[in-house]
Amino acid sequence: MEVFITVIIVVFLFFWVLSRLLPFLIAFWVKKKMGQFGHFGNSTPNDPEAERRREGDVFINNPGNKEKVVDKNVGEYVDFEEKK
Repeated sequence: MEVFITVIIVVFLFFWVLSRLLPFLIAFWVKKKMGQFGHFGNSTPNDPEAERRREGDVFINNPGNKEKVVDKNVGEYVDFEEKK
């Protein structure tokens, strides 16, 4: 009977300590994750023209026509027809 009561007390104390420490552990983990992802929105582009542009201006960066990377001899083109 003493072992049973001891186990119950130990389990109760474990969950009580866990309930007291868990908010601090979660807050620490969230701050750590926010620090990892925080630099995405605040990054400045390396474009020298970006400093001259005003906020709200529209800028379209068109890289132009890209050539195919795949060789013409790779694969084949199949034209499908829909039949009813």
